[in-house]
Amino acid sequence: IDVRNYQSIAKKYILANHLFLDHTFGDVPFFVMPMLGGPNRMRGLVEGTFRDQSAWLYQAETRFLIYKRFGAVLFTAAGGTASHWRNWQLHRTQLTIGGGLRFILDVDKGINVRLDAAASRDQINYYITIGEAF
Repeated sequence: IDVRNYQSIAKKYILANHLFLDHTFGDVPFFVMPMLGGPNRMRGLVEGTFRDQSAWLYQAETRFLIYKRFGAVLFTAAGGTASHWRNWQLHRTQLTIGGGLRFILDVDKGINVRLDAAASRDQINYYITIGEAF
């Protein structure tokens, strides 16, 4: 399940929400298991740091224009993994927070270059990518 919602909350502000649930059945290869981390799902964790048969993630960000083609974003995320969705435990939830800068490459198509910094409990990670995280 992958649900995304975008709302204009003021003239130059957008609130973006993302809910992601993934559950696998049977003998799943390690590299295909649901996971958290990376530039799109829970920035602040190294991609694949947490992976198991089941994963959940909620992330939200506020996007806003600073000047002409320059923008910024503040974001946070919460998520977890377990052997089965019934085994999700609140105290094992991972939390991340961060912010970033945007430069609009293509105004008509809304394509951005993004530079993000995000922190989790144990680490800080940096990302340079094209396009939004979600």
